[in-house]
Amino acid sequence: MVLNVGTNVGVEVNDAVLNYNGLVGIVTKVEKNKCNVKLLTSNFNISVRINDTYGNLNDSVVTMIDKYSDINIGDDIYTSGLDDVPGDIYVGEVLSVSLDNDELGKEVKVKLVDNNYLNYVYIVGNIEWF
Repeated sequence: MVLNVGTNVGVEVNDAVLNYNGLVGIVTKVEKNKCNVKLLTSNFNISVRINDTYGNLNDSVVTMIDKYSDINIGDDIYTSGLDDVPGDIYVGEVLSVSLDNDELGKEVKVKLVDNNYLNYVYIVGNIEWF
């Protein structure tokens, strides 16, 4: 997706792109008057938090989760802030929880936020507190 804002208004790579439901994508390239956004529905890695557990979201599945973590269907999922993406942004909810293929961790299927309404989006960058 391409948005008609760029460095001219302070947009930076890895800024979060939100609609009224939550996170829909991440800024991947910025020019003076436009930026490219990779949607979460595509093949894209992002660090997320489910309750007190952290994992990696890619293609609507969270992996790299400790198998003893307490995760239930319906739990909310947020960005973790452990990578370049701002933290505590709503991503979606847990659809299912199962052991991964080698049974050493859990795999969580995610219902991502509804991204059918992308006429108006917000771009949020990292806030640095001094």
